[in-house]
Amino acid sequence: NRPGCGHDTAECPAVFDQTSMNLAGSLFIHEGFLYAFSHDQDRAGASSFSSDSGGVMTEGAQSISSTPAVLYRMNLDGTDRKKVFSFESGLALEDMVLGGDGALYFITKKLSAESVDQRTSYVTATQRKLMKVDTQTWECSEVCPLDTDWEIIGTWKDGLVMSNFVFDHELTTA
Repeated sequence: NRPGCGHDTAECPAVFDQTSMNLAGSLFIHEGFLYAFSHDQDRAGASSFSSDSGGVMTEGAQSISSTPAVLYRMNLDGTDRKKVFSFESGLALEDMVLGGDGALYFITKKLSAESVDQRTSYVTATQRKLMKVDTQTWECSEVCPLDTDWEIIGTWKDGLVMSNFVFDHELTTA
């Protein structure tokens, strides 16, 4: 609430520049603070197709590095913004953020690109984990590993509500 502010300069608490906030980022409120969660788009399960006949993809999986995700905390009006936590480089983060007493929970994973043929590739996820970030100490710890086939769809009391499709046979890239 700044009368006359054009919301177009770094002095405005509502402005995030492109170096501090990724397009896939999100805002949320937790325990009386506004948080900005800046992270790359989750590309797990995405596929790409190259029509360039000269561009041959390499065989096998290649690790996809991402810009480290960052968490900012500020007052509800956007003032007093501080970077409070940076995630490890090379980890992808899912969009979901869960809040609990004195903690925020995130899903991290490592992404890699695998070639299907010389023109098609897809992105797979490994080492998927539920991580806890303590909002008092800003320390991060692993809660549990998560199978890449399970999706968290919510919470109930002190537990997670998860969903999964179970097929009668293993799926292949074909």
